[in-house]
Amino acid sequence: LNRDIPRYATLSHTWGSDEEEVTYRDLIDCTGENNAGYAKIKFCAEQARRDGLRFFWIDTCCIDKSNYTELHEAINSMFWYQNADRCYVFLADVTTPNLDIGSNDSLKSSHHKEQNFDKPETSPSSTQPGLLWEAALRRSRWFTRGWTLQELVAPASVEFFTKQGHWLGDKSSLEQEIHQITGIPILALRGAHLSEFDVEERFRWAEGRQTTREEDWAYCLLGIFDVFMPLIYGEGKSNAVRRLRKKTEKVKHHTWQELKPTMTIPFNRDPDFVDRSDILGRIDEQCFKRADRTALVGLGGVGKSQLAIEFAYRIDRKPAEVWVFWVHASTRARLEEGFRMIADVVKLPGREEPKADILQLLYIWLSQERNGRWIIIFDSADDADVFFGTMASPESKPLASYIPQSRNGSILVTTRNRDLARRLTGNTDIIEVGTMSEAEALSLLEKKIGVITDLDAATELVSALDYVPLAINQAAGYIQARAPRSSVQKYLADFRESERKRFRLLGYDGGDLRRDGSASNGVLTTWQISFEHIYSRRRSAAELMSLMSFFDRHNIPELLLKPAASATIIDGDEESDFENSQGLLDDEFEDDVAMLKDFHLIKVNENGIEFEMHRLVQLSTRKWLENQGLQEQFKEKYLTRLEASFPDVDHLENWEACRKLFPHVEKAIEYKPTGQKLEETWTALLTSGAWFALSQGRLVVAERMAHKTRRSYERLLGEEHKTTLSAVFLFASVLLDKGQWTDAEELFVQILETRKHMLGIDHPDTLAAMSNLASTYRIRGRWEDAEKLQVQVMEAQGRMKKFGADYSDTLTIMNNLALTYVSQGRWDDAEKLQLQVVEAGSMKLGIGHPGHLTELNNLALTYMGQNRWKDAEKLEVQVVDGRKMTLGADHPDTLASMNNLASIYANQGRCDDAEELFLEIIKTHKAKLGFDHPNTLTNMANLATTYRYQGRFKEAEQLHTQVLEACKAKLGIDHPDTLTSMASLAYDWKRLGRHADALDLMESCVRGRQRILGPEHPQTCSSIASIREWNADAEN
Repeated sequence: LNRDIPRYATLSHTWGSDEEEVTYRDLIDCTGENNAGYAKIKFCAEQARRDGLRFFWIDTCCIDKSNYTELHEAINSMFWYQNADRCYVFLADVTTPNLDIGSNDSLKSSHHKEQNFDKPETSPSSTQPGLLWEAALRRSRWFTRGWTLQELVAPASVEFFTKQGHWLGDKSSLEQEIHQITGIPILALRGAHLSEFDVEERFRWAEGRQTTREEDWAYCLLGIFDVFMPLIYGEGKSNAVRRLRKKTEKVKHHTWQELKPTMTIPFNRDPDFVDRSDILGRIDEQCFKRADRTALVGLGGVGKSQLAIEFAYRIDRKPAEVWVFWVHASTRARLEEGFRMIADVVKLPGREEPKADILQLLYIWLSQERNGRWIIIFDSADDADVFFGTMASPESKPLASYIPQSRNGSILVTTRNRDLARRLTGNTDIIEVGTMSEAEALSLLEKKIGVITDLDAATELVSALDYVPLAINQAAGYIQARAPRSSVQKYLADFRESERKRFRLLGYDGGDLRRDGSASNGVLTTWQISFEHIYSRRRSAAELMSLMSFFDRHNIPELLLKPAASATIIDGDEESDFENSQGLLDDEFEDDVAMLKDFHLIKVNENGIEFEMHRLVQLSTRKWLENQGLQEQFKEKYLTRLEASFPDVDHLENWEACRKLFPHVEKAIEYKPTGQKLEETWTALLTSGAWFALSQGRLVVAERMAHKTRRSYERLLGEEHKTTLSAVFLFASVLLDKGQWTDAEELFVQILETRKHMLGIDHPDTLAAMSNLASTYRIRGRWEDAEKLQVQVMEAQGRMKKFGADYSDTLTIMNNLALTYVSQGRWDDAEKLQLQVVEAGSMKLGIGHPGHLTELNNLALTYMGQNRWKDAEKLEVQVVDGRKMTLGADHPDTLASMNNLASIYANQGRCDDAEELFLEIIKTHKAKLGFDHPNTLTNMANLATTYRYQGRFKEAEQLHTQVLEACKAKLGIDHPDTLTSMASLAYDWKRLGRHADALDLMESCVRGRQRILGPEHPQTCSSIASIREWNADAEN
């Protein structure tokens, strides 16, 4: 058997007589269509097609019973059921009344009208009296048959259908009913590996079940026990059961019984550990003596991880057998890796199966007390999103939900995030880890540097370092590295030289320097001492570190760091190493980098030309510069170099360089300078950054930059200055893309009127403002106003000789006018314009240019409106691929084209492909733009319509209701998108049997569309046609 099998569904049913069922031979001979069992085959085929599956398997007709080897293999394993994507249970003795469901559907694509197509549907259980079918379900013969036992527990997805094909629920939604009917444990129904249940318990699941041939009562359990034995029909039930029991005696009762609990700590025990008995005692009390969740919370560097490591080794020395697992939890990937490591260590049954849900299996294993005591240590759990953030699939649960609350298990968390500690522990058993006592600090220092000869100096040093373990470790390392020229006394003397400014600098709690507190931070103090040591030894290295402190801490480019000035800045001395030749400067630079690396203050990336610097080191350095009155000078150096180096964002070939520099530009938002000249440099830099952020779809940071740019130019140049108006234009453009259309329109009107007055109606800047205002009108559904302005712009450009037919601005306005035609349903007019634009754009811009991809995308929208789905798909696939490569997968334009492609799939009946794509888009849109952004609502509406096509009417109704309410609040009752949402919800209600409600809502929609779109618009006509059809159905 070729195991490379495509996705498929399988059918579980009760067999009728041999004359009723369709056999393998019937299929080969093309007979059997008149058999009663053929209806089940037809149902399975139709349901599989609705679920996007091309193949299905049914035992009656897919096993050649004349082939003993094939029959033997099919019976001896649960392969066909266990590996099926869907298992449909056809309950021939459970019936539900037929429902009169309409057939009109709609799908709305991004910037595109809704589309109609028909698809067969199943009826959700929500449309039927639950008590009637539930009683019939409990009486069903299906639960009394032997073979249906493996068909229930083996597949991951089991769905129950009535004789009419109505969906009742699945194994998950009906688990309580199934558990009560069968006695099978909930954990087994949820997918726990069957080896987790002992032999006798699994035998009890089959009690009371019947089989046509008496030996099959034993044979139907072969897959349940994962054993193999020959089939000997005629041996009788008792002999078959006797052979089966002999086989099960060899089944391992429980894997955990063969394993001795062990510890998985990836660190050696610290020989220099200083016993902090008060904290270790509390950890032992809460994590070992009683099963609980405990969090160690404190500032970085106070020794939380070291305490956890020591606790683990002490547990390992205790006589009690306890599993101790260490999981690094700084990222989701590392956390999941830790879970998988635990699964391997405990040899979790089922973990190696292709479709195994490791997290769920491990959750079940940890929840079962018979697996013994365990403790999980989550180290460096600082990011709440790792535990509680949204997963890749909407069906997935947050990782925190896979951490069980168990009487035999304990959790220990080390974190800097107290809020996360509260969430993980339920706001109990939080242990604050503070600094060391004086005795503990002295003990640590002695262990690190050897015998202390001057106790008073050592005492003063650990006090100056605030008794922070990491600071003491760093100081000891510093002293040892420079011995015998350095010592405790020398280190303390260096520290005392700047004690007053140090305590003023580091007077904060928890790393927040904006609070004026009395507790100092020894870690930053140690870094400050290192900085001053570097300054006293090598000023150029200190300058380099000062400049680097203003950049984003990742990927700091060497190009912007190499010295170009003729004098050092720190002390104002005009004599400097920077006056040497460029070759000598390069050598000096390399020596500076080497010194900073030696102090572990910077790292060199693998490419050798970019650097990284710890965030707190940067913070400490900038504060030092502020105290010295040097911050503005280094800020000027940083801003001037960055502004001069940031490329022109209008050219696509510069985008890669822009992407590399953009994090540093974003960092500049925080560094508004004081002098006017430098503020102009800062504002120009943010202007370039805002345009680039807008081009990349990073709308939040684009708005922040554009807002600061606007306010700065208004203050520096005045509100009517040309540059200021350009800044307002930028800000309005960002608001337009963010869906804040009212605010954007107000600003564009303001810009247009000012430019008309100052520059004249035909000036390019005036026409640009007019064009953007027209786009705003189009998006807001004011299509006649948009068309009027766009025609006016085209006429003005025609009057200007310098604007030729293929000029980029002309192409842009032609493209925008075509979109207005699309919105109005004027497909032929739109196509005619778009074909001209595409042809000119391919020559002017190039095939992969974002502007040309937009032209192709808009032409695809027109093809969609003309129901030319294949043509539309061909174009949209090209656009999606091009935008992913050029703009990135999460850019709004990329997501918009993905939405259109998903709509095309749905209109071609490829609903599973459409659903998968819509879910991906919605997740990204919610994260980047928010729930109520128009693009998010469009995607949600399209997903809801796809649910309807799949027969998931209740889900469609719920999602369409959310969209409609959000559209009303965001866009207004008369907006075209709101009207489309009304029509979509009406179709859902029609499918759910709410005929009167559906008709009322669609009539409201028609009135709105006649008023806003006009009586001849395709969407208006579609809604009117639906009302006529529904009225005709009611009369019949």
